[in-house]
Amino acid sequence: MARIVAALIGGVLLGIAVTWAFIESDFGPVPLGAAVREMDNVPQMTAEVAEAHRQERFEELTTIAEIFALPDRYMRSEALYALAGRSSASDVQKLIFEALGIADEYDRAQALNDLFFRLTSLDPRSALALAQSEYFANDSSLERTVWREWARMDLDEALFAAKTQPSRRQQNVAAQGLYSAFGLLGNETAERIEAELGIGPDRLTRGSYIYRLADNSVEEAIAFINGLDSAAARNDYISWLGFYLSMQDTAMAMTYAHLFERPANRDRFTQLVQNNAARENPQLVLDRYMNSSGTIRYSNEFYTAARQLVGTDIESARHYFEQATSRDARRYLGIQIVAQMVRDDPAAALAWARENDTGDGPGEFERAALAQIAYSDPAFALDEALSIENAQDRSRALSSFMA
Repeated sequence: MARIVAALIGGVLLGIAVTWAFIESDFGPVPLGAAVREMDNVPQMTAEVAEAHRQERFEELTTIAEIFALPDRYMRSEALYALAGRSSASDVQKLIFEALGIADEYDRAQALNDLFFRLTSLDPRSALALAQSEYFANDSSLERTVWREWARMDLDEALFAAKTQPSRRQQNVAAQGLYSAFGLLGNETAERIEAELGIGPDRLTRGSYIYRLADNSVEEAIAFINGLDSAAARNDYISWLGFYLSMQDTAMAMTYAHLFERPANRDRFTQLVQNNAARENPQLVLDRYMNSSGTIRYSNEFYTAARQLVGTDIESARHYFEQATSRDARRYLGIQIVAQMVRDDPAAALAWARENDTGDGPGEFERAALAQIAYSDPAFALDEALSIENAQDRSRALSSFMA
């Protein structure tokens, strides 16, 4: 065991030394926080030339810039895999720093992920040292990639390396990467990881797990939630599942609500799906509620839709306000419109409030406007409140922000 420990620690130190020596000498220092994006609008080779390179397995392409001269994204991915696959660890490190120059954010992230994957297969210790360096420390996904692939190669070594990380934050990143290598959770290997590191799956890992279950079977995902003893854990998983399913098809998502065994869980799921649908298409929800003769005072779905529309399209919100026959709808929309207008033009918001005041009693919109204005301009709010002629209304307006 002592020999294994010594070899591992020595390997980590050597990986760090090799990585930093490479950074400082072979490639040259890269300005931190300001990587040069020089691969923007790279001249593209013709399709014929690109196909000739493909037939030769891209053997003549040796740099990231040459790869990005290929005419399409799929072919560039092929070429990058081919180049990384025939490269040594030090050559892959050089490619990683070249990849920092890729202008397109998606292409850059994909290339870096693929290159760190390859470097891990060649030398996981130097891959980890590079992922944790100040050049890549802001992107924890790369470090997770290293831990995930290292665990698949040799779980015992990866676990030991995770235990020896100097900070709790780094140990947590390691743990989540290890979980992702083995189905995230719900199996013996995941239980071993938690037992040895003392760190459970975090929110991102748990959310990814329920998404994976839902992709396989929504019924299986809900059965998993029903089997949890913790009410807080059930609520978390319901939030993720409700969001995930409602983003795909709200009507379809609602058909699964009856599968929740506990009424409180069923209600929570239904409300989350409705609220997410309201954010995605607030007009559809408002059209359904606007002329309703019933009460909407406690409809989270309506409130969510109203807030979303006011925040994204205030002119449409004003139109709904003008057309509404429901007193509750006009009242809630009016207060939201006033609050949004105050952010842009307090005087205009106050004028609109006074012109359209049909809230709960005389001057409700006016009081709402003054209360909001008082946060940014208390003197203006005070002057406007004191100018109200009716003594009772004036007193109520003052109390709205001077209580």
